[in-house]
Amino acid sequence: MIRAGPLIAALALCASRPAFAYRPFDGTDAAVAERAQLEIELEPVGLLREGPDRFLVVPALIANVGIAERLEIVLEGRHHFLLGAAARPPRTRFVDTGLSLKGVVRQGELQERSGPSVAIEVGALLPTLNDEAGVGAQAAVIVSRRFSQATIHLNGGVAFSRSHELELVGSVIVEGPPRWVVRPVLELFSEGQVAGPFALTGLVGVIWRSSESLAFDAGLRAGRAAGQTLFEGRLGLTFAVDVLARG
Repeated sequence: MIRAGPLIAALALCASRPAFAYRPFDGTDAAVAERAQLEIELEPVGLLREGPDRFLVVPALIANVGIAERLEIVLEGRHHFLLGAAARPPRTRFVDTGLSLKGVVRQGELQERSGPSVAIEVGALLPTLNDEAGVGAQAAVIVSRRFSQATIHLNGGVAFSRSHELELVGSVIVEGPPRWVVRPVLELFSEGQVAGPFALTGLVGVIWRSSESLAFDAGLRAGRAAGQTLFEGRLGLTFAVDVLARG
């Protein structure tokens, strides 16, 4: 993606907390990047099919910047390229754009404490390119629990969409045993208008924690969205590095 190229290059030059990655999910966890660190969740390439349309995802990017203890800024977006000889221009679109603030309001098992970890995330849905042009807002509560055999993350939120509709968003993520280097993962995700149809998708995949600062992931997602059948393949990585000297 030409527009995203300089941004990706700049992030790569900067980029940790241990990579309990929140790729390849649509939801997230009740943890944030450490202060003065930049965490990158990158999908260099993926495939998406929505009804009759097929897209190449090149790339999807989430940047998490720790700006204070227990607080981070999150910037995200996905670039889609429409495939097929019969596809009409424009072939490209930049979607799922957002800027948000996420904070841990209760330190728990994800912060090496006892009990649930709880975070709140609020933010803006930014205008897209060749898709939705409006601006929206969203807010979510995230609760995470880590057990010996699994880690569970619950996401629940509300959004005022770019088309000015009130929507509900929810996600349940289940990960395999934290001690496993390669662990299976599962997510159920839903979103939709309060008085309208809901999208419902499921994802199965794996996360490979290569080191304390690097993890790779792969996932297959399927379901119904916007009244159409959806299939998606995701392949990516999460890494992070210090960006500022800590005082």
